[in-house]
Amino acid sequence: MSNYVFHTADETVKKIYSSINLSHPDHLSPILIAEFLNIELAYLPVNSMRINRNIYLDDRLSIEEQWEQFGHELCHVLWHPDNQLHLTQSFIDMQERQANNFALYACIPTDMLMRMEMPPDRCHAIHRMMETFHVTRPFAERRLDLHIEKMNQLTYQ
Repeated sequence: MSNYVFHTADETVKKIYSSINLSHPDHLSPILIAEFLNIELAYLPVNSMRINRNIYLDDRLSIEEQWEQFGHELCHVLWHPDNQLHLTQSFIDMQERQANNFALYACIPTDMLMRMEMPPDRCHAIHRMMETFHVTRPFAERRLDLHIEKMNQLTYQ
């Protein structure tokens, strides 16, 4: 990991998690993270959203989907202080892409991923990520693809 250059989202997540001693996947918790960052967190039967420093997670979703949504909304709290009602659609789209990307790193942090012993085949690796980080299959697939891409970049530097 000595040559690994952390992505901006990755670096933000690493800084936050290390400041609250989250060093293992079993320690990852929306409640703990929200409490540390002074974010109000509520589970309600509404679409997940962020309003100011409040995150509302849809309690009708699975635990895995709630965790992924938390990562997404956390990005909005940390990086997007504006009310999206006052933004252009292209700017909203950019923020949503950032939040989707941020969630991948918030829910499956690179340093934790790199410490895992991963099975050699893709299917088993995805399953291990799903079990370890409590995420859905499509989410684990996207994160694994990003991780492999980054590792391949390191190999060819």
